[in-house]
Amino acid sequence: MAVVSQNGWSANDRSVIGSYTIPGTTRRIALRKGDVSVVLLDLFAWIDANIRPIDTGELDDWGFAVRPIRGQTATLSNHASGTAGDIDALLHPLGKRGTWGTAKARIDERLKLYEGVIRWGENYTGRPDGMHFEVIGSAAAVARIAAKLRRLVGGAAPAQAPPGQRFPTIRRGSKGTAVSAVQKRLGITVDGDFGPATERAVAAFQKSRGLIADAIVGPATYRALGLS
Repeated sequence: MAVVSQNGWSANDRSVIGSYTIPGTTRRIALRKGDVSVVLLDLFAWIDANIRPIDTGELDDWGFAVRPIRGQTATLSNHASGTAGDIDALLHPLGKRGTWGTAKARIDERLKLYEGVIRWGENYTGRPDGMHFEVIGSAAAVARIAAKLRRLVGGAAPAQAPPGQRFPTIRRGSKGTAVSAVQKRLGITVDGDFGPATERAVAAFQKSRGLIADAIVGPATYRALGLS
């Protein structure tokens, strides 16, 4: 009988797990390779850029782990399939509701982008788990959302950026976590939308660093921003 986690994905198989840097941070997390990592990394990077920086002072961001659901013995956690991640666990302990404060509404709104394939433990009807975000959609549903995210960031997802580059090349019209990370470093409004204001800010930054001021963010500009 196949070993699966609570959401029905195959579990306890380290060969399908990769280690990823959450875009915009130095924090690494182990997640299922492919579409699952694209979807979860997009959410985590958005939280870092728009809600609060993911805490780098504590090793409390967790992904793949071979274990049952806490408090149970028979059902494997979705962590066991690499389809779940915990963010800033010490700030959002299991069983305590409301630790995200007023940011909860913004996160709930962001979750609509993923069309139900991600479930947040803060919204459990029973014991809350505010640190916990998990994939609950089918492989086909997750693939569809991952494809949508790739389109939003200009044809590449953060987990599949070119070697040596954590993000895809972006320019006016691009949307997504790469844009949010750049906006955050530039100290301008973070909305994930590369519009005229972002274009002007990028060009001014490039000029200040002696780069070609073309308002296109590629490897050299990422390095100058400290994002490479």
